[in-house]
Amino acid sequence: MQNKDAKPSNHPSQALTAAQVADRMGLTTRQLQDLRLRGIGPPIVQRGLSIHYELADVCEIERHEAMAIIDQVLASDRPLTLLRAIAEHGGFKLSPILQQVRVPIPSPVTEPIPLPETPEPSELPEPARDVNAPAPASEPLP
Repeated sequence: MQNKDAKPSNHPSQALTAAQVADRMGLTTRQLQDLRLRGIGPPIVQRGLSIHYELADVCEIERHEAMAIIDQVLASDRPLTLLRAIAEHGGFKLSPILQQVRVPIPSPVTEPIPLPETPEPSELPEPARDVNAPAPASEPLP
């Protein structure tokens, strides 16, 4: 992700602060720093004491992440259904083809069968005594 020799970008050079990049990527600045330290986040550009990120580098990561998801969608057994769901979730305009794609109706959620309540031991009835059995030593005879 940090290869600066990658293909030229369509984005003009624009410096972004860590806070701007973190906000754009939906991360905290600490998470952004952690990604960079692990070698999978956008590289920093340092000029003197000023540290910033290039928009082109951030866009490249966004493109990479989008393509990783799209590759999975295209490898699925119903890519158009998934694409329609993604488009609807994002509020994107559907193409004429995606407008015709059926979205499966989610199966109804079945309510779990309630288990009978277990009474407290104090609520249980006394067990029946066998009149032919000898009474325990602690109990008087009837």
